[in-house]
Amino acid sequence: FTQHLRDELTTRLPAYMIPSAFVVLDELPRTINGKIDRAALPRPAGRPAWAGHFEAPATSTQQTLVTIWEELLDTRPIGIQDDFFDLGGHSMLAVRMTSEVERLMGKRLPLVALFQNATIAHLSALIDQDELAALGSTLIPLRMSEHTAPREPNESLPPLFCIHPAGGTVFCYLEMAQHLASGRPVYGVQANGIDGNLPPHETLAEMAAHYARVIREVHSEGTVHVTGWSLGGNIAFEVARQLDLRGTPVGVIALLDSGLLSPEDDFREEDFLPLLSALFPGAMNLDLEEIRQQSQADQLQFFVERASQAGIVPDELNDIVATKNAPDAAHVFGVFQSNVKAVHDYVAEPFAGDVHLFRPRDQGKTNNLFDDPLLGWREVTRETFVHEVPGDHAHMLQSPAAEAVAQQLDELMSKNETESVCESNPVLQRLTN
Repeated sequence: FTQHLRDELTTRLPAYMIPSAFVVLDELPRTINGKIDRAALPRPAGRPAWAGHFEAPATSTQQTLVTIWEELLDTRPIGIQDDFFDLGGHSMLAVRMTSEVERLMGKRLPLVALFQNATIAHLSALIDQDELAALGSTLIPLRMSEHTAPREPNESLPPLFCIHPAGGTVFCYLEMAQHLASGRPVYGVQANGIDGNLPPHETLAEMAAHYARVIREVHSEGTVHVTGWSLGGNIAFEVARQLDLRGTPVGVIALLDSGLLSPEDDFREEDFLPLLSALFPGAMNLDLEEIRQQSQADQLQFFVERASQAGIVPDELNDIVATKNAPDAAHVFGVFQSNVKAVHDYVAEPFAGDVHLFRPRDQGKTNNLFDDPLLGWREVTRETFVHEVPGDHAHMLQSPAAEAVAQQLDELMSKNETESVCESNPVLQRLTN
């Protein structure tokens, strides 16, 4: 029954709304006043019905990972072939999991390992065979073509590179990637600092140059497409410029509700709070001076709550802060702060190409930038094309909006590739004219 219920919900709800566990009751417990007694609701017990066949851990590494997962996911027992995300795992739990692995085992597990295969069997093999360093931490395959493997030349469709938003991770692109047409490799470009191995980049130009170099390593010849959501679109624009300067043909540049911020005076530490307040909807009457007097923990709590409402960082970061697991939250928030500062300080140079700006139709105005339908990009591009998609800013990459974004991206990339083929073939060009 629960398997059927979950399957039905996946066709009706976005992934973030699907429960990680179900409990079947004859009736709901109620208080003496007839209201639902939430405190009396039983906790989920045992493995979810969709977890599949249970396979027990056979090595000490597998057992340690099982212990970590059972504690984080609050599910028992967990087998070595169970999928982290199917058990209710999400982006922030993944960050916490890698921290626990490092604390207990002395090895840092890159998040890219979870995108390859999110099972204990896979992760334990990487740890035991000491293959973690070879994984890297910048480029994460969100979906590979069936004809290719990472870092190998391919003859499939040109790849799409999804640049991280301010939060630094690329989990936000998973649903969209799944809805793109098959045969196209899709990569996420993750921020330095998320895995704890490197400090965050200090400037957007430095960040974009690094990403362009990594993209050229995996795709040395031919066209690439680039996209970015929120502040990730600002980074994606500069990545596209850097690729173009290095001779890599850039097809579609898709900015997913990204506005071109205008740098003001030199950015100072004390300017950080007012800058963030401009990004948060529904928080315009803030007493910033009072907030400045709060402890770092209280400031972190305050802004994580509002950043998650705005979709700038994952909602689950709220849960981590609420449970006082400050090191994990502060670590991710530090990457967020560095990225916001880098985008704020960035001065965009003109790009002799077009960009496609995706605007969610349900997004309200949060600052004066929204008075411009092109969100500031007119000044630095040849032409900016606007595409309307369902949803609001925070949920435009979740179902059902993710399907619409993927469909329009597919159409743009296919059209660009067809035009490129025609331009390189005089016969086809005459036939299409």
